[in-house]
Amino acid sequence: MGDIFDYGDDQLEADSVSDSGLAALSALIIRANQIDIEVARAEDQLKSLKETQAELKQKRIPDLMDELNTMSHTTKSGLKVTVTKKVRAKITDATRAAAIKWFQEQNLERMVKNEFSLKLDKGEEAKAKELSIAIEGLGLAYSNKKNVHPSSLSAFVRQRDAAGEAVPDELFNVYRYSEAKIG
Repeated sequence: MGDIFDYGDDQLEADSVSDSGLAALSALIIRANQIDIEVARAEDQLKSLKETQAELKQKRIPDLMDELNTMSHTTKSGLKVTVTKKVRAKITDATRAAAIKWFQEQNLERMVKNEFSLKLDKGEEAKAKELSIAIEGLGLAYSNKKNVHPSSLSAFVRQRDAAGEAVPDELFNVYRYSEAKIG
């Protein structure tokens, strides 16, 4: 066995590796660790900036513009801001069954997608080819997950809102907000 060199908490065994090679390796490891720390700090800073951006654009500016009874404004420096109403909606696993039932009761099944999932074993390429012809005839176990795409659901909620028709916000996890666009 060769000598063991101590570089801080890192110990490397040297057989045919030179001292300068180990020192270079240690320096690269330390630099990579420093970069990891800097990236983590930058990600934290970016997260904080995005939170501040959302607070300004989705809360403070729209609230003040609402208070001033205006939907657009141009600053003396030429920046124009407009506020638009936004809606986000998403069906979660916890509300999926009730949400799908609501669409069925409202005769809105066209909104619901069927997502089939199959698991074939290795070497079942022949079955995969036959699948497009006769899924039921193959006797394969499958699942059928019903869902409404979040974009489609959000558009649906916006349309219903515009028509003054209610939707079950809790089933669709509806989030309505105003957003300022600056440009």
